[in-house]
Amino acid sequence: MNSKMIPVAVINPDAPAESLEAKQPAIDNGAEIYGKEGYFSAEQMQREWDKIWTENWLIAGVSTDLPEVGDYFLFRVRSESIIVTRTEDGIKAFYNVCPHRGARLLTEERGNKKVFVCPFHSWSFRNNGELRTITDEETFQEPVICHRPGLTPVACEAHAGLIFVSMADTPPRSKKPLASRRATSRITRSTRCGWCAMCEANGVRTGKWASRRFTRAITCTRCTPKPAVLWGI
Repeated sequence: MNSKMIPVAVINPDAPAESLEAKQPAIDNGAEIYGKEGYFSAEQMQREWDKIWTENWLIAGVSTDLPEVGDYFLFRVRSESIIVTRTEDGIKAFYNVCPHRGARLLTEERGNKKVFVCPFHSWSFRNNGELRTITDEETFQEPVICHRPGLTPVACEAHAGLIFVSMADTPPRSKKPLASRRATSRITRSTRCGWCAMCEANGVRTGKWASRRFTRAITCTRCTPKPAVLWGI
């Protein structure tokens, strides 16, 4: 395009700052190269894990993956493995860890089980997290089993067909539920980055999100070029 055809804005040096005639700040079109330390630093990764991944709601999957009672799938994030299963009382989530010796209960990615059996000592648990049986119970010391240890629950909610889990002791509450119709509509119509719109709807101020169908976090460099700064970490 001929540069002579492009109108030139007239700047009035005496115009107030809020006026359109005042000089406006330069637009950052993403030409600046930001430091790459945040993508390779173990310290940065640990800060993000402590302040982001373990303190917010993560998308674990979709409820259509669990049509029948007993259906389950494993949701893995970093070193954590979480069982997401449909029980008689709805969809629930538990750490994929036996409370006795910390062994992994399930290794298959998905399936249907109403009872989870530990491969180490054969302790069994109902899929609602309750302890079912302790094999050779008489051989265990009373302090180990007197409280009838069950599976450790993970906060889990299902909205509009999406399943969310949170590893936080006190999961954040959102004024605008992420999967409400209003929020979903906003995500669909947004002209900005869809990931950012999704996070904003949940009160999260960055372009990072977790999903079972994505193997790594996605960072929108156009909308949030410095996510660590926005998070204050």
